[in-house]
Amino acid sequence: MQIVPTPRGDIPCLSFANVRANGEDAAVETIHFSPANGFPVAAYTEFLDLFADRYNVSGSDNRGAWPDEPEPEKQWNWNDHALDLIAAIESLHTSPVIGMGHSIGGTVTVLAAAMRPDLFSKVIIIDAATVPSKLISHFYHLIPKWLSFKLFKFIRGSHQRRRLWPSPETFFDNYRSHPTYRNFTERALRDYAQAGLVQQSDGQYMLRYNPAWESFNFRRVHYLWDALETLEKDALVLRAEHTYLYTQAQFDALNEQVGDNVDSGTIAACSHLAPLEQPIRVAQQILSWQRLSPAKTQKAS
Repeated sequence: MQIVPTPRGDIPCLSFANVRANGEDAAVETIHFSPANGFPVAAYTEFLDLFADRYNVSGSDNRGAWPDEPEPEKQWNWNDHALDLIAAIESLHTSPVIGMGHSIGGTVTVLAAAMRPDLFSKVIIIDAATVPSKLISHFYHLIPKWLSFKLFKFIRGSHQRRRLWPSPETFFDNYRSHPTYRNFTERALRDYAQAGLVQQSDGQYMLRYNPAWESFNFRRVHYLWDALETLEKDALVLRAEHTYLYTQAQFDALNEQVGDNVDSGTIAACSHLAPLEQPIRVAQQILSWQRLSPAKTQKAS
């Protein structure tokens, strides 16, 4: 990990180069990854490693995981996260990237690509955090904080998330049996334990991602498909089969609204946290997308 100074602030970023980029094949493309709400980008190292034999790989943290970042202001929304992503890409790269994101990272990637298409060659979205209608999104934005805690257990739970731990191993053991994380691969959960905690001066470990930001992001959930309709770049939008965000019928209907540049698919037998539970399956489905190959540009079936 490195801290990258940008006009938006100092952003923690992950970057590793494909060895071919320094050898005979200097035209290797870069994938830039944006993680889910509550997760640092380095928690996805196992998943991202699966792309490293074909691409340079980089990624940047959501503002909730930035060091010493103040708690969110009321007027913030996910468009601000998109501006953060744009700043990270501009600071790291001199040519367009393949923007890839999971959950909030997926939606923010689409927003950023709609704002600055010159920074992206393609977009890949994994179970985007969004809602199936604009009305629901407006509802989330309008309800006061105290009421959102009362109505939505996941918002209340994220805000009350335990932040101090005696060790990464204790964190790992505790999360191993938690319903949300018990299906993570061994490596993904260990990467999360290592990347997600910062040792303090008293020897304890603090959760890197501020729970105030995690719960705030949930309360500001953004409707994806307006931006997706305006997207100029080729895109792959994937839904996890067992996601809680929207039904298959809703997903299919919404994707009927977008242009022919957008392909969609379902990741079989996976939940919302698919890249951390089934990294090989998710990576294989992405790598088989025809538009990733310059020689194959027809609409995916």
